[in-house]
Amino acid sequence: MPASYAVELCAYYLDDSRELKEIHLKNSDSLDDYYGVCYVGRYNGKKNIKKISLSEDLASNLRRAISNISANDVYVKNKVIIGHLVESIQLQELICHSLELESSKNKPYPLHLDINGTNTKVGYIIEDPSQEVIINLSKKQDAALVIVIKEYCTC
Repeated sequence: MPASYAVELCAYYLDDSRELKEIHLKNSDSLDDYYGVCYVGRYNGKKNIKKISLSEDLASNLRRAISNISANDVYVKNKVIIGHLVESIQLQELICHSLELESSKNKPYPLHLDINGTNTKVGYIIEDPSQEVIINLSKKQDAALVIVIKEYCTC
């Protein structure tokens, strides 16, 4: 039986100075602005794959935030990919509804989308990364978009 738990989501893109810049996701005072649910189970024959389901508020905020990324602020090698994401509501929807990663924490998992019939790496998704991992991700030229999930604690 699959397990599930609440997660907080943050998103970043690689800016023109090759640093990960956080995308502002909060749009209101709603608790749903940041949170989703992570389901751990078996998918497509793989064990312990985590699928992320975003609240409708969070999905809407993520789509809005991606559309507002300025091409002038994006690392030059990622301008084409970010341009596709900014211009395409369909690609934004795919991001919101196809987030999954393997069960290992602190390890980036490639995020691929079908762009014009080609399976294209658009970045990474990672759970509970250390600061060192975030710094290392900013050194990767293919980290156009980085989605970070953290277990949400109501403690």
